[in-house]
Amino acid sequence: MNTSPLPAYDACVVACVTRDRLADAVVLIDSIQRYGAVPVMLAVLGDDGTASRHLPSDTTVLNECDLALPDLQRFFFQYTGFELCCAIKPWLVEKAMAAGYGRVLYLDCDIHVYASLRLIFDELSTSAVVLTPHYRAALSHRAEPFPSHVEEFRPAGLYNAGVVGVANTAGGQAFARWWRH
Repeated sequence: MNTSPLPAYDACVVACVTRDRLADAVVLIDSIQRYGAVPVMLAVLGDDGTASRHLPSDTTVLNECDLALPDLQRFFFQYTGFELCCAIKPWLVEKAMAAGYGRVLYLDCDIHVYASLRLIFDELSTSAVVLTPHYRAALSHRAEPFPSHVEEFRPAGLYNAGVVGVANTAGGQAFARWWRH
């Protein structure tokens, strides 16, 4: 496996956090940097301009005004902090693509990276979108075939929206637009 760093202009990780969960972002960014020099764009919602003091200097820090959210005040007040972080994911991905990154990986801030992200970024060289399933196979403790388990997964979704890779291609851009809408 190739574990060499990706070119900074080609790939980045994006994440979102509320100001009160900034420590989670610090842990995530530290874990990312241990396995390769991948740039990080972090949206800190409700930032008063002090978040960057707590983050590595090479982290691009954004706030909600940087994301061109529709009707920002209404958008901000209709969600809890957690829901807001979930809702702005596609805007954050699009922001990174607009900045010229060819491959963008969204990670939730409660994730800790334990290995190189190279496999995901490599997959984005040939795929518009990379999604991670919550389960890779049928649960072995159940006698029924996998399709009957689908109903159990619906509340959380079949795919983990905390790890979403998007290529800056026509297909990836279409996915991000669809996700945003």
